[in-house]
Amino acid sequence: MSEIENKQNNNQDKEEINPKSEEKKDSDAINNNKNEVTKQEKKVNSTREQMLNLRKHVPVGPGNFWNNMLSTVLLLIFITAAFSYLTDTGVKSTELSISEVVAQVKNGEVKEIIVRGSKLEVSYTDESKVIGVAKRETDASVSESLTNLGVSAEQLAVVKMDVQRETGFNYWLGQFAPYLFPLLFLGLIIWFFTRSVKGAGMQALNFGNSKARMIDPNDKNQKVTFKDVAGAKEAKQELEEIVDFLKNPKKFLDIGAEIPKGVMMMGAPGTGKCIIGETMLLTNKGLVSIVDVPKYFTVRADNTVEGLDIVAVDPETLQFEHKEASHWYALGEQETKKISTEFGGVIEGTFEHPIVVMNDKGQLAFKRLDQIELGEHVAISRGSNMFGSYTRIPSAEVAYFLGVLVGDGCLTIKDRIIFTTADNEVLKQMQTVAQIYLGTQFSKVSSSPYDYELSSVEAKARVRAWGIEETYARHKHIPEWVRLAPKEYVVAFLRGLFDADGTVESSGSVSFSSASATLAKEVHLSLLNIGVVGRLYERTKKYNGTLQQYLTIYGDFVELFEKEIGFTVAHKKERLAECVLKQRNTNINLIPHQETIIKSAWQEAVAVESRDRAFYSQSLYKNTKRYISGDRTPSAKGLQTFIAGVTALAPAMVKTTAIKQLSRLASGDFFFTKVTAVSFGKAPVFDLTVPHRHNFVAGGFVNHNTLLARAVAGEAGVPFYSISGSEFVEMFVGVGASRVRDLFQMAKKSAPAIIFIDEIDAVGRVRGTGVGGGNDEREQTLNQILVEMDGFEPNAKVIVMAATNRPDVLDPALLRPGRFDRRVTIDLPDRKDREEILKVHARKKPLQDDVNLEIIAQRTPGFSGADLQSLMNEGAILAARELRKKVGQFDLIRSIEKVMLGPERKSHVLS
Repeated sequence: MSEIENKQNNNQDKEEINPKSEEKKDSDAINNNKNEVTKQEKKVNSTREQMLNLRKHVPVGPGNFWNNMLSTVLLLIFITAAFSYLTDTGVKSTELSISEVVAQVKNGEVKEIIVRGSKLEVSYTDESKVIGVAKRETDASVSESLTNLGVSAEQLAVVKMDVQRETGFNYWLGQFAPYLFPLLFLGLIIWFFTRSVKGAGMQALNFGNSKARMIDPNDKNQKVTFKDVAGAKEAKQELEEIVDFLKNPKKFLDIGAEIPKGVMMMGAPGTGKCIIGETMLLTNKGLVSIVDVPKYFTVRADNTVEGLDIVAVDPETLQFEHKEASHWYALGEQETKKISTEFGGVIEGTFEHPIVVMNDKGQLAFKRLDQIELGEHVAISRGSNMFGSYTRIPSAEVAYFLGVLVGDGCLTIKDRIIFTTADNEVLKQMQTVAQIYLGTQFSKVSSSPYDYELSSVEAKARVRAWGIEETYARHKHIPEWVRLAPKEYVVAFLRGLFDADGTVESSGSVSFSSASATLAKEVHLSLLNIGVVGRLYERTKKYNGTLQQYLTIYGDFVELFEKEIGFTVAHKKERLAECVLKQRNTNINLIPHQETIIKSAWQEAVAVESRDRAFYSQSLYKNTKRYISGDRTPSAKGLQTFIAGVTALAPAMVKTTAIKQLSRLASGDFFFTKVTAVSFGKAPVFDLTVPHRHNFVAGGFVNHNTLLARAVAGEAGVPFYSISGSEFVEMFVGVGASRVRDLFQMAKKSAPAIIFIDEIDAVGRVRGTGVGGGNDEREQTLNQILVEMDGFEPNAKVIVMAATNRPDVLDPALLRPGRFDRRVTIDLPDRKDREEILKVHARKKPLQDDVNLEIIAQRTPGFSGADLQSLMNEGAILAARELRKKVGQFDLIRSIEKVMLGPERKSHVLS
């Protein structure tokens, strides 16, 4: 608490500023930096133009579809109005029947009849009368028709008859418009529709365009080099030659050496960057740990995963979005680094595992865990609002019921459910749910004024089916069927939990405490998913020396907590409402290292016109000077105020790169927190492959998952195009081949360049095994890749890199010289490493004296870390089945055979 208060006091510095001196300083700064800012802007614009030239198309997105539809409707209205205007003669007329015309002729009222096609225009002797219009009979002349209807020759003789043929623009427009305008309108709709669906969000008519993402070699935020990749020494040595080819091609060409066409990287699934199994993922099925992905999703033997949607960030727009993961990997025990942050978030992974940080230049960038130091700011994703869609819990009211039981309930006594409350509102809801869903109610315990119990075998069985376990306080957690439930169930559970164990502090914060670290962490992440950031920390209880977990919600997040979750208990609800009405400290949600960007935006805004003395006494100016000097770090709200002020001074600033970046950072999707502790250890690690985005949100942190191939491009300083093999696959024949052509065309335009195809086995399998006689869509795509790599038009300055963990299924044509000339193998653990991994997995297992892990390591060549973990587990299962208390050497020997010959490892053979 004291640390946060000190930070708030430092950020609330009230330094006085002399308006005259500051005005002069600003003027000098503007003059000195004006040219520099202009040069930088030109450089940025030039780079942006180059990047746009490399893109195949500008995404329009689904939002513009409705704008285009509205434009089409307005255009239709305009065309209709124009047609009506052009065909309108401007002369007023009255509709008549032919019998009325006959009567008027007999009465001598008609002066002239003009025949225009199928119409008669009747003029009268009384010129004040409006011209009449009648339809003529087409099977006879006008005179004959009038005579047949009783008009005498004498009466007809006084009427002037004139026949006029319709000609001119209006006539022909009237003839063809009924056919042309619908066709024109239909054509416009098709044009607008095709333009919309070719956008980034709607790919319906954009099949043939490559989905590859290009990384500019000059983009320092996304640039990766070999320094960013730990381990894999032999692989990096091989790839350094490729870098040399791209950097210095002349020295190789002078002696007749040819640049390699392709590099195939082969190795165990997911070798490299991983996180530990207890790390929580936000998925389309709710909050699950990464180790439990196979429990909730289909993971096949080749590590492909089906139906797993996660949260990822677009590095270009910084927008969070839902993306589908293609692969899940379990990679065994590895050395790890754990970083803890000021707000209580923890991430543990391998040394080379990258996460997003805010660097000292105010830019978001990926940084490896082994390079992250104390005091650095990491980016946390908040407000993802990604929840599950299925649960066995019958209603949100039952979810509230479970929240109260997790907070103040007890199920460790046989056939009983007990909870404690002093609040009538909680008691009333608990009794209602018990009566409706359990068929009984709680009764008061005589020995305690606030304890209530329900004694029923059936009721307890039903509650356990909802996910509540018979466990003590330190082992409590959010029930599985709450974690997987829709948002309303999660919110109701949290409300019940805070009604039971939550408190509104006198300082205006909301706090929650628990003896369970797992429960506190899950509540922390669930609140973060909703958008509420809390500080998670632990303290030792004075009276018994045990650790207690605390979660405290401060500042603006208190208001969001009231809006999204709140309390049911009246006195807590009233207290929370009072706190929200009070002025709160907004310096919790701070955005660091923005001095340079704010300075650039400010100087450009005030350079538009001179400012008077009063301007320099305003709070906008004073706060901006503090942001620029570093005396104050802007909060998200403070940054929003700055953006509003700057764009009011210079409206054109809204389109600048600086304002766009600041607006994204102030949007509320990011929360920045300092690294407060680091530690090292060993743990089983896991990884995901996310095509196109190559990152995913886990534990609140943004994690990256493809580095080695990008490091080659970063070292060589050339553009890098990345795409997953599965992104070539479509149901329509020829689409994959078209995407291959488009990908290579983009790379040629920016050559020298590198194309990286991840999981190439998705399209590169042996040909001739397809259902369609070896001529299916996948094989056409593969044929096009082969032609592009070594066809009639060789790409001398484009190198193709590919990755696979199934080199055995690749078509031989891919691996022959002239295509993938080089093969880089990322090896599995050697004998010494296997022995160390076995020791880690044996820590929690009682072993007999005859166990020799060195022998086991010698007998397991080719085993990955996951295989060795499975081996130790199978040994323990065998010992338990045979009713032995310890694992013996013979158990482990038998487990080797089971792991190697089991249904999931049929193709695994001894080396």
